[in-house]
Amino acid sequence: MPVPRFSSNLLRSSRTRHFSTSVARCSYEETVQNLKIGKHTRVLYQGFTGKVATQNAKESLEYGTNIVGGVKPGGSGEHLGLPVLPTVREAKEQLKPDATAIYVAAPHAGKAIEEAIEAEIPLIVAVAEHIPLHDILRSLCIGMGGDVVAGTNFVDALRVFETDPDTEAIVLVGEVGGSAELEAADWIKDYHRREKNPK
Repeated sequence: MPVPRFSSNLLRSSRTRHFSTSVARCSYEETVQNLKIGKHTRVLYQGFTGKVATQNAKESLEYGTNIVGGVKPGGSGEHLGLPVLPTVREAKEQLKPDATAIYVAAPHAGKAIEEAIEAEIPLIVAVAEHIPLHDILRSLCIGMGGDVVAGTNFVDALRVFETDPDTEAIVLVGEVGGSAELEAADWIKDYHRREKNPK
């Protein structure tokens, strides 16, 4: 999906907010199996009664997609002959979906994705374009870019995250030109040499 252009940032993944209630913790290798979809896959639609979702659902039903129903916040009833429930959690309990297709406006996509995570839907597909950057990077974000006075540099920020117990991973997105990324790369190399269990 296209995102607004920005020059650089750091992203922290925090342990303080767990969305699901399940005790099980799955690795990426375990969850990537959820991409194996087919006629057996039970699909839920979030934003089901909206114009775009309705059109896509009609076409998908014609293709043979196993759509089990949808969600409209605060709504209930039927749409396209399928059940409509007011929350994803209720839809998960009643319809037992394997996947959800999120057809909500970009400003609401982050909340819809969180609701699907909280309901522990195994595969979440969000089709909205122009989701706000801060929803995409829900975490701590430091932008430096081409500001005349940046105030913070990559290395200073990396030092903070190095000792932060809630930081599990750091993503550094750079821009061609300048030396900030090279200085950060040198710091990261040194960090990997001195740390037994790097983040």
